[in-house]
Amino acid sequence: MSVKESENISPFVVNEYITLKLENKKTNIYIKGRYYGHCKYLLMNIPTEDLVKVNEYSSIDQASENLDGTLETGKTSDHGIQPGVEFWGHCSNLQAWAEHNYNTNLLHRNLAFSLLKKLQSVGDPIAKKVFKEEIAKRFAVGYENVMNYLLACDYLEYLSAEEMESVLEEMDFSHIDYPNFIKNAIKNILKSTHAKTILKKMQHDALETKIYIPFDEFFLENASEEGFEVSSDGKKIYYGTENNELFYYTLSGGYAHYLHTFKDKVDEIGISQDGTLLGLGFYNGGIAVWDTNQKKVIFQCETPHASARCLKFSGDNTYLLASLVDGDIAYSALFIWDLKSGKLFDKLTSFHDLVPFDVSPEGKNVVFATKTGDVVLMDIASKTIYKTLSTKTDFTRIYFSPNGQNIIASVGHKTIRVWDIPKRNCRSV
Repeated sequence: MSVKESENISPFVVNEYITLKLENKKTNIYIKGRYYGHCKYLLMNIPTEDLVKVNEYSSIDQASENLDGTLETGKTSDHGIQPGVEFWGHCSNLQAWAEHNYNTNLLHRNLAFSLLKKLQSVGDPIAKKVFKEEIAKRFAVGYENVMNYLLACDYLEYLSAEEMESVLEEMDFSHIDYPNFIKNAIKNILKSTHAKTILKKMQHDALETKIYIPFDEFFLENASEEGFEVSSDGKKIYYGTENNELFYYTLSGGYAHYLHTFKDKVDEIGISQDGTLLGLGFYNGGIAVWDTNQKKVIFQCETPHASARCLKFSGDNTYLLASLVDGDIAYSALFIWDLKSGKLFDKLTSFHDLVPFDVSPEGKNVVFATKTGDVVLMDIASKTIYKTLSTKTDFTRIYFSPNGQNIIASVGHKTIRVWDIPKRNCRSV
């Protein structure tokens, strides 16, 4: 098929919710008539001698990571595949996926779960029925890369505590490469609301097979449900207990170390970029800063009727930033304290829910969303506002990219917007 012929290809309708179009030599996906994104992660270059191996894998994810996945990145033209041929390959795969009730084994996880989440949000009855089933099924299989993906992208948060327990009852962690899985997944496990349930199951299965993993019963039984944070070097877990204590746990040695007892339970922990300071938020309100070198509290502040839900530091550790919410989450605001003077430095915005904000990788700037739908980029120390993006959108989360060049914001579980800061443009995903 020539390039000219491929330009005349009509849209391919998978079903009433999914349509594929070949546009500018790219296969684009439309959901209910709205652009969703272009196809990736669908094709593999499987050498003839490896065809027999395909049947050994239970999902595209396993096959793509054990065979030649050089066609997964969308650069199929590098392999002599014309856009039109690629288009029909994507059409065939998505058609098969839909005919098999959106079985996520048939597509790469990055596309399968994001598409399924979008489809259930627009009312596809099959997607609504199988969305949580697919999350539970794929996690229960125990394939480590998929498990970590589901944890990292918060898909397990769609499952209730009871549903998660049912999933774990079906699992057997004994076959998993524990050191590798813990190294790659520990941060994602600890940020999950199911953290203790997952860790207890891992510990149980490891003990039955005499496999060592670095968690003891004290850590699992006494750590509070939310007060977890992994150190910047990945070697320690700082956590609060139900007895108002602060501990750190060494992942290499598997030992818990007592640090301090407070008047209230540590409910939120944030760590400075250099790992020397801990920002602590307490269950009934109030914040403190713990110096890990001096092993003492260097700053404390009462926040009557308000609890910290996110704590971050500027790059030079001069400022502590926290999103404070009242008990009923009727309002929240972003506060900045000057740790040198010990005084409130700024109160940036009021919000009807948790204020989404992030600190840039170099620690100089903060980006936050307002209740009027603006995204504001500001220098922390000078309070200089560099940019204000008026979107009239309710953002639930907001982040800097690792290189600090992009701002990524999510609108519920439906849309992600990405701003290129230097180019000042925006796109939706």
